[in-house]
Amino acid sequence: MRRHPALHRLSREHSPALTLARRLLQADAPASIAVAQDALRRWHRDLLQHFADEESVLLPLLVQLQESADGLRLQQDHVALRQALANCADAATTDPATGVSCRALGEQLRAHVHFEERQLFPLLEQRLTAGQWQAVAAALATTGAT
Repeated sequence: MRRHPALHRLSREHSPALTLARRLLQADAPASIAVAQDALRRWHRDLLQHFADEESVLLPLLVQLQESADGLRLQQDHVALRQALANCADAATTDPATGVSCRALGEQLRAHVHFEERQLFPLLEQRLTAGQWQAVAAALATTGAT
């Protein structure tokens, strides 16, 4: 699917997120500690800045466009994902016999990426003006580009 050039980086960053989600979904009991540790590393390397960019750049646009449901979903997903990551890390540390928390994180992460790619980004592509796209591109250019 073609994306507006201003969204290319955010969309590209979804690939490692989906890879992480797949790995989390496949986490079995013996591997849950390694998977949780890998999830924490990838979270800090790949997702922290991505979430911050979406919250600081896209969220204000959703408010401006009066798309409060999608803005609320974006915020709630990010909060839930942060909590799910903590649960995955805690569960793997205290009870390596279960990968349930890690699989739950994987499910939530996959659903969130699909929401953004299938609903949020297409909405923005339909609604934003050329000037708003320029502002998005400029704002994202000043953040942690990968």
